[in-house]
Amino acid sequence: MCTPGDDGILIVGTVLGSICLYDINEFESASQRIDELDYEALLTTLYPDIVQNGVETDEYRDKLISLRSLYAVQWATFSTDGLPNYSHFSPIRKLTFITKFGGGTAQIGVLDELLTVSTWSMIEI
Repeated sequence: MCTPGDDGILIVGTVLGSICLYDINEFESASQRIDELDYEALLTTLYPDIVQNGVETDEYRDKLISLRSLYAVQWATFSTDGLPNYSHFSPIRKLTFITKFGGGTAQIGVLDELLTVSTWSMIEI
C-alpha cells in the first residue's frame, strides 16, 4: 500500500493480484461496504473490558457509534479487476515503485508471488 506522493490517492495491491486505487479527495462521496468490517470485534479489541457480564452499556453503544464513524471500508475508485484481457494469477506482495511525473502522471510497478512484474501508467484527468 502506498501513495504517489501527493497523498490524494492511495494505491493497494490485493491477494487477487489486482491493483486498487482510492481517491482520498473523494473519500466522503464513495459508497461504503458496511457489512465487511466487524465493528464489535474491533471495539472489544480496543476496549476489552467494555462489556461486563454480557451487558452492553450506553458507553458500549457510544463507542461503537464512534468507531463506525471513524473507520469505514470504501469501494475502490478504480481496480484492475475489470480490465479486459488481463488475468490475475498471483497475490501482489510488493508495490515495487511509484514514480510521479509533473502534475498528473504516475508509474506504478508491482511484484507478485510468481515474481511477475506488472506496471501501470496512472493519468489524472
